Amino acid sequence: MLILATFIFGYIALQELSVDLLPDVDVPSLMVRAEWPGASASEIETRINEELEAALATLPGLTRTRSFARQGIGFVSLEFEWGHNMDLAFLNARETLDRVRFRLPQQAERPQLVYSDPGDEPVAVLGIQLRDNPDPGYQERMELKQWSDRVLTRRLEQEDGIARALVVGAVTPEVHIRYRPHLADRYELSVSDIRTRVSDANEFSQTGELRDGWYRYSLKIESRIASIDQLRRLPLKRIGGERILRLEDVAEVRMDERDPVSFSMIDGRPILTVLVHKDFDSNLVQVFRQMEPVLDELRAQFPGISLDILSENATFIEKSINNLLQTLLLGGIMAFFVLFFFLNDPRSPLTIGIAIPVSIMLTFFVMYLFGIQLNMISLSGLTLGIGLLVDNAIVVLENINRHRKAGLTLFDAAGKGTREIALAVTASTLTTISVFLPLVFLGGFEGAFFRDQALTLSIALLASLLVALLIIPVLVIQFQKRRKHKQGDDRSQQTASSGRDAGVDTRNEGDAAEIPDSRPSQDFDTPEERSSMFTRGMEHAREFYERMLAVSLRRPLLVITLFLAALVLSVIAFLYVPKELIPQGEEQRLRYRVTLPGNTALRTTQETARTITTSLQNIGAPVLTIGGYTDDTNISRLADEGLNRFIMEIPLYSPDQAGLVREQIEVLRREHPQWRFEPLDALPLFENVLGRQAAPVIVHIAGMDRRASADGADRLRELMTERNPGWQLDLQHAEEVETWHMHFRPERLLRYDVTESEVISFLESAARGAMVTEWLYEDENIDVRLYQQVSGHFDPAEIRIPAGGRSIRLSELAGIERMSEPEQIERIDQTPVLSYLGNIGMAQWWWQRGGFRETLETFRMETGLDVSLSGTAIQVESLLRDMARLLLISVILIYMILTIQYENLKYPLIIMLGVPFAWIGSLLLLWVTGLSLNILSFMGILVLTGIAVNDAILKVDFMRRYYDDTGDLDEAVRLAGRHRFRPVIMTTMT
Repeated sequence: MLILATFIFGYIALQELSVDLLPDVDVPSLMVRAEWPGASASEIETRINEELEAALATLPGLTRTRSFARQGIGFVSLEFEWGHNMDLAFLNARETLDRVRFRLPQQAERPQLVYSDPGDEPVAVLGIQLRDNPDPGYQERMELKQWSDRVLTRRLEQEDGIARALVVGAVTPEVHIRYRPHLADRYELSVSDIRTRVSDANEFSQTGELRDGWYRYSLKIESRIASIDQLRRLPLKRIGGERILRLEDVAEVRMDERDPVSFSMIDGRPILTVLVHKDFDSNLVQVFRQMEPVLDELRAQFPGISLDILSENATFIEKSINNLLQTLLLGGIMAFFVLFFFLNDPRSPLTIGIAIPVSIMLTFFVMYLFGIQLNMISLSGLTLGIGLLVDNAIVVLENINRHRKAGLTLFDAAGKGTREIALAVTASTLTTISVFLPLVFLGGFEGAFFRDQALTLSIALLASLLVALLIIPVLVIQFQKRRKHKQGDDRSQQTASSGRDAGVDTRNEGDAAEIPDSRPSQDFDTPEERSSMFTRGMEHAREFYERMLAVSLRRPLLVITLFLAALVLSVIAFLYVPKELIPQGEEQRLRYRVTLPGNTALRTTQETARTITTSLQNIGAPVLTIGGYTDDTNISRLADEGLNRFIMEIPLYSPDQAGLVREQIEVLRREHPQWRFEPLDALPLFENVLGRQAAPVIVHIAGMDRRASADGADRLRELMTERNPGWQLDLQHAEEVETWHMHFRPERLLRYDVTESEVISFLESAARGAMVTEWLYEDENIDVRLYQQVSGHFDPAEIRIPAGGRSIRLSELAGIERMSEPEQIERIDQTPVLSYLGNIGMAQWWWQRGGFRETLETFRMETGLDVSLSGTAIQVESLLRDMARLLLISVILIYMILTIQYENLKYPLIIMLGVPFAWIGSLLLLWVTGLSLNILSFMGILVLTGIAVNDAILKVDFMRRYYDDTGDLDEAVRLAGRHRFRPVIMTTMT
């Protein structure tokens, strides 16, 4: 009944477990975003980012700040200590921003503070378009956008788990007032006059209360623009006696489209996309499955609108988890068949095999209680350890059968066999757990990332220990009793028959049943079992092993020499084996980021995306392009977005398509060297959680003067060329933008009776439009902007400003200079930084990192500039260093546990000598097969470490007990090899 209850509760827990690809790693970071429309990157850095960094640097628990400045926008990333209370950090940061707000430029918008979750990838990217109109006009696009805002996004956000639905590529309506400067000047109207009159016509004020005796009434004054026609007929001033000058007399007023900041296309056709984001603690797969019926319902209600899922990760996650569950199932079946071949009696494999499903189901139940996710990391731990779940049961059953052979009764053999081996199996289980359990207490990213795996495997191993010590003996007794009763009945009938024939008294059959069964189920000495090919093979293998053991005992120097040779080979293998964070899977889609020159406008970027898409039409797969600023919640994405950037995503339906796409991209790269193509990870979840790096090695040169840092970078290149001519450094953010710098001439302004504010207002209306007010149209706030009715292409020096009936050149009032500046400016820990990408690959880094760091140290001593490193290679090196430290801690814990259990220092040391062989074999196999050393393969090495310790415990424990009883060391070693050969082979095979 206990086993049945375990299955029932385990199955229910499995259905309720949260499913995701990777563990929820709550990275302790916040992001501040501040906008100052029209400001250059240098102004954003000095006027906004520096102020924000200085104020936020005092936050408790802050470990690192990093900021980016671009034209019109600045980002500041705040990284805190792992385990810091992020709710408190958010409140502290919010209060600090409220205090610093008044030190920022008046034109800058209020800084926004958001959680920066690296795993906050959209649940799905939806594509919306009209079915019968593939090329809609402004009005149709406007209606589609309104339907998305009022129907689709609201319906989706009503579902549990969906935080928001962000529309990308939508038309944003705006009221444009395009005034004629010469007409306004003729009627003595300035830009400020028009702005003030339009703003006053759209006012709402709650003035106060009016009292009338016993009563009081609220006084509300409202003057709102009701329509575009009303705005056109807005009176500006009285002229010529009774004539009223209206807005339409000096300006053109119409509903138009705001300058877009993003776009999305499918195969070059504009399409409306919606990025669906989940809640912070919701499950991605569950949210996606809840969203699908909503989409089906909307498709049925609005048949004229095409609503497609362009991209989603839930299917990939489900397939990955199902593959791991399938691997788990197949692993259990294969382990059972190994038992079936080793144990010819069909009852024995069933007895041991019950440990696998019981342990797994109990593990699922405990995972549900502790809130552990079902993800790739936790399941990989359970899959890697599937064979460990039967090890304890194998050892217990083997020891019970050994005592049965010695003539003990079934009950006594089960009791003594279990008690005798309980210490060894408990020690082996605890040592295996000690390999993984330190992951739970490991701080930082590694501890958060591997917590699920460590807990899952530890729970499974403890469950298998309980099954082996409590359930296996009971099952052995029950199965053996039934078989013995059946055999006893058969013998009684035969004895009674022969007794009647020969006159033998058969009255004491009960006494005969108490005679120890001399034919145990695992005895390989019977002719029937010896006749099997497998048994004969095992006998030959054991005999060969015993001969090799005898040779090894006679020639220990040979064994030590072979061990040292294998150790040297493993070190070489470690140096040459590829190293990465996550193993690369089969390509299912290709993703590229395309960057154009810095001054490229968004519409030009969109046309470029359409050109590239057209060149890729022969591959037979739809090409999704999304460009501009699409999201504002993650600094790693924001740092790579811009009006001159877009991302292409191409699904792959056949292996040949990837080659065709890369060939075409290479052709485009040669034809347009000013276009930069950057391949991205096919699954953004990996790069976001693990940290996307632009190159294996990135060199950061920090200094208050960027010109001095750039000169220092030239010197660093010289040092590197002297050390290794193949080393190169390229500026990471090399894109530049051209800007116009204007300096007022006060005496000229005074001569022409023009103020600085009038010139600024005029230029603002000529450039991006002056924001006047917001018009409440239905349930939407629409901006009203004031523009000049001039061409969008002009030279600032040729701009003429009407003033007092005259037309004055801007060059008369101010000095104008055209300059170049970086498109993106970076700071780390309040210090200006220049980042350079190294051309050293991951493999080269392992051989050349010593010389590279020596060169950097020489440069630091020579120039006094601070230099730091980052990148994928540095991240992998740090991870392997942490893992090696973890491995050392695990080995020490294993030794301590064994020392406590054996109350001896010598035997645990002998057991620990088997651990390096697991590492040697793993590295050699990775090297030979060309596989990489990564996070998951390292977990496999940890599992093998536990297996090596378990096998060593089995043999050393037998040697110890036999040597204590007899004092014959050689015989103890020989018999341990003989009697523990089969269980060691069985545990290894499972």
